[in-house]
Amino acid sequence: MLPDLLVPPAPTPVPRMRPTLEPSTPLYLTGEDAIRLTVFNAAAGVTVALAGRFLSVADPNDPVPPVVGPFVHSLVPATNRTASTRTEVLGEGWLLDGQVSVTAGNPAKGQTFAIVTLVRGKSGAVQETTVIAAGYIGANARLPIVNGNVTSAIDGEGALRSITGTTPAAGAEILETVPTGARWEPIALRATLVTSAAAANRIPDFILDDGVNILWRAPQGAAQTASLTEGYQLAQGLVANFNDTVTTFFQCIPIRVMLGAGFRIRSSTSAIQAGDQWSAPQYLVREWIEVN
Repeated sequence: MLPDLLVPPAPTPVPRMRPTLEPSTPLYLTGEDAIRLTVFNAAAGVTVALAGRFLSVADPNDPVPPVVGPFVHSLVPATNRTASTRTEVLGEGWLLDGQVSVTAGNPAKGQTFAIVTLVRGKSGAVQETTVIAAGYIGANARLPIVNGNVTSAIDGEGALRSITGTTPAAGAEILETVPTGARWEPIALRATLVTSAAAANRIPDFILDDGVNILWRAPQGAAQTASLTEGYQLAQGLVANFNDTVTTFFQCIPIRVMLGAGFRIRSSTSAIQAGDQWSAPQYLVREWIEVN
């Protein structure tokens, strides 16, 4: 008689454990907390996304354990450096990780600044509780949101911008104003003055002011007479004002001078005539966003 085959006992069921969370992140959200994305932007065609992973709190009456769920919330910010916001309630649980990124457009570093905060409530009298991330973002520059990465909007090298200014009316001066929400460091400027046949010695100076008070003035030592076309070139690092004896006058710009919103870059031409014409200035600046 053959012995009975030995049948291994059935394995003891292992109870399904709910995941536990080590205290490696302090970002616990109650159901009344919301996450808010605020973006200040100066570039066209930009879309910003706040994405991450969220672990909801386990329900002791639910046999199915909670799962880590991804989230993505997009925002198309304004282009005038004003605040654009989006606020979302994720539920009760742990914000595990995440980032803010640019998903459309190609802003230069210094043009799109993001702030991520936790707030109480979603609309109405929203109370901000804490800032969890702040910094510039770009096409290839992300902002992590759970590691305490908080920087100022005026940190870093700023956005390098070549800007064509406004052509003045005949007989009028160059006048460029730093836009609202921006901070500029002027690096270089070039413009051309065409003088009419009216006899006069025009002497153009260039000025930086705060909208009222003159902060710096670059005087020109030589005059431009009637019926001439002369270029004026300003740049940081020039040690003196001089004329190349051909068609260009050179003047200095102070190094690392900062201009806030409403400050101006302008010309002031002694003996300017009604038929004289300045060209649109082309100027190079570093630009930061002022977050007030």
